[in-house]
Amino acid sequence: MTKGLVKVLCFGLMAFLGFYLSAFQRMLDYIAQDYSLSKVLMGFTATAHFVGILCGSLATGERSDRFGRKKVIGSGCLFFLLGLLVIWLAPAAYAVLVGIFLTGVGFGILSGSISTLLTDFEEGDANRVLNISQMFFSIGTVIGPFMAVAAMEYADDWKLIYGLSFLLILFFSFLFLKYPYPRRSVADATEETYTSLLLKQKRFLLLGLSILMYVGIESGMGFWITTYIRESGSTSAWYASAVLSAFWGGTIVGRYAVSRFSIKLHEIVVISALLSAAFLLVIVLSGSAAASFCAMFGVGLGFAGIWPLIMALARAYYPKYTGTAFGLLMACCALGGIFIPLAMGIIGKAVGMNAALSFGFVPILIIVCIHLYLKRTSIL
Repeated sequence: MTKGLVKVLCFGLMAFLGFYLSAFQRMLDYIAQDYSLSKVLMGFTATAHFVGILCGSLATGERSDRFGRKKVIGSGCLFFLLGLLVIWLAPAAYAVLVGIFLTGVGFGILSGSISTLLTDFEEGDANRVLNISQMFFSIGTVIGPFMAVAAMEYADDWKLIYGLSFLLILFFSFLFLKYPYPRRSVADATEETYTSLLLKQKRFLLLGLSILMYVGIESGMGFWITTYIRESGSTSAWYASAVLSAFWGGTIVGRYAVSRFSIKLHEIVVISALLSAAFLLVIVLSGSAAASFCAMFGVGLGFAGIWPLIMALARAYYPKYTGTAFGLLMACCALGGIFIPLAMGIIGKAVGMNAALSFGFVPILIIVCIHLYLKRTSIL
């Protein structure tokens, strides 16, 4: 019974993280308007979140293998609460950036640690449980944009979302610290850090580059699609939110489908990436806000399985270092989230948002090449 309850809590917290991320993506426009930020400064605001993820992931990934999951998850909740409180009370833009960084630290710790904890429960079926957890993440991301717009439409206060998030994470913090966690595989004793062991593995470095590219373009699409829709002629905040939710809705469907596979994981990553590229091409060529709704669902459908599949591959290759591997991969996610949305913002300002979205083909191509190579040299 306890195992089932903890898994439900894990899925619930993943849904919250999805809600927070997509609400933040939608709020970025409102934050920029409130503080008169340019596209480049908007990119730096998004970057603060991912710098936080980078710091949190690097600081705690190996610690979860050495000292246990509960302490690490508790620290993630603490950073998240502190960051939300700073944003809620922030008197100026710089304070909001500090709060976004702190919530990013908590996000990085929790996202990696919860994924690791779930694979502790389901050691032989990591792909299924990771995809299911990411389905809940996607459910949260569908809800987030509409809640963000509702906060502005009915309360005219974007900080309201951060107050709600504070109450939710406080609730999850209490429950997560209450229940026991499962026994897990322990790595052989070594004086060398688990991190350095993994960083010597060419296969692990390629998985890291792949997930860096994926999160970079996923985040770039999430952060910039509403700006693209607005510049395409749509003035409806609700429609822009619907397009963003269509993207995340596509990931729900895709993750359910991909969760049913346990073999040929590299091939599924390649097919998923090519599918997302096809729908991204529709968006770029059409230049239409209306066409973007259906195409964004398709992009999400293609993107859906890539993140959990890469994490499942890491779990399969490095079962005794899962916490460390997931922490390092989350750090790679952060690097992608830092640089690719920022690059898209710079391109968008210099050339236009259509060119910024076209940049997305570069990371997708790199993902395809990596997994075609790993398919030839790996057993999974």
